[in-house]
Amino acid sequence: MSHLSLQMLTWGTIAGAVASAVLLAASDEGVGESFNFDLEPPTLGQRAEQRLQNLRSELVREPPRAGRAPSQAASSAASR
Repeated sequence: MSHLSLQMLTWGTIAGAVASAVLLAASDEGVGESFNFDLEPPTLGQRAEQRLQNLRSELVREPPRAGRAPSQAASSAASR
């Protein structure tokens, strides 16, 4: 194996490892928000919109828990 081909193989392996690490870090769910390539900080509107999206996703995952449904409360009050 020549010196040039060995050197190309070495640097190709290093470049592939770095690219794989970057893609893996970007695909992680929790890291995706902090791993940002934007140079400008988010504006107030962008931050508010992000918070609203987070709240919506939380509400979709876990609906609010109530003691009784409104129809049950109305029927029990009417029977008294």
